[in-house]
Amino acid sequence: MAQKGWVITPNGYRHRSQVHALKKDEWIEGSGAHIRISNRNNQQVLSLEPQGPAPVAMDALPSGWSVFAGWSNDTGSPVNAFRTAWTVPAAPQTVGLQTVFLFSGIEDGSAVPFILQPVLQWGVAGGDTNGGSDDATGGAYWSAACWYAGPPGQASVHGPSVKVLPGETLTGVMTLMGQTANGCSYSCVFEEYPGTRLIITDKPELIWCNLCLEAYAVDSCANLPLGGTSFSPIQLATGNGNATPNWSEDDAITGCGQAGNLVGNGTAACVFNINF
Repeated sequence: MAQKGWVITPNGYRHRSQVHALKKDEWIEGSGAHIRISNRNNQQVLSLEPQGPAPVAMDALPSGWSVFAGWSNDTGSPVNAFRTAWTVPAAPQTVGLQTVFLFSGIEDGSAVPFILQPVLQWGVAGGDTNGGSDDATGGAYWSAACWYAGPPGQASVHGPSVKVLPGETLTGVMTLMGQTANGCSYSCVFEEYPGTRLIITDKPELIWCNLCLEAYAVDSCANLPLGGTSFSPIQLATGNGNATPNWSEDDAITGCGQAGNLVGNGTAACVFNINF
């Protein structure tokens, strides 16, 4: 469980001061790892600075990225679209303080790597379980939001969150909007919920694509969802046209039977199945 003042995000624990919920007409800008929130009137709303890593041993049991597949773009042309769909699983058998994430994402290759990700989650993220937070998303239900999350010690920002139901199909889409000498601009959105859109500008090129199950505060296997889900179709494109990645899989935490299964790897018909 997180210590008071520290909260869960889709890229690990962060201090509450490092988590920000974007309001309408706000976006993320700033070079490199610097996170600056600006609005439509070109007014700087907030600057989020590094705060150091989370305390050691935040969870009693192993937590974090459990099952994932990854591919580093080696085509010589930036990823300009990453689109994949997956189905909202059944709810966990037991409701506790667990937070479970399922997402596609793209991470940059800098020394301080950030990840852009459309995230399906069960439980609370960005809010202290001992008191909540205005920047929190989710609860004891499935919800969806886009995040731009830094590594330990860095900020995490998310767009509007929507409640979703088991059985729904969600389509996460990340798109390269433009590239200048200052960096790249991207959008992230759940296609079925246009209001979830998040925009970042002047950031390093995103190169490492991934599909992931991530979990925190899982006290028993019954805290995980029932069944599984499949990322399908997985559609990736660069400036050279449609890409057919050769994904690599990592089953990092398997104590509750978590497992991934790549079907048709290296083809346009590739599917990534995740079982819980």
